[in-house]
Amino acid sequence: MNLKFLSYLKSHFLKYLRASNPGKLYALKLQSQSFEMVFTIRVLAKPGTPIAERVHLRNRN
Repeated sequence: MNLKFLSYLKSHFLKYLRASNPGKLYALKLQSQSFEMVFTIRVLAKPGTPIAERVHLRNRN
């Protein structure tokens, strides 16, 4: 799994979140054999506002 593919998955996950309930906190964990990436995402209350996002990338080796 490469970073370009992970970025693609994240963008589709964010599109889904924008359509769901605002104010909720979500975590998306993507991992491969060599690393794991955890996105902590809060959908903000007003539609159209940016999504607060924190990304943690860890090397699993």
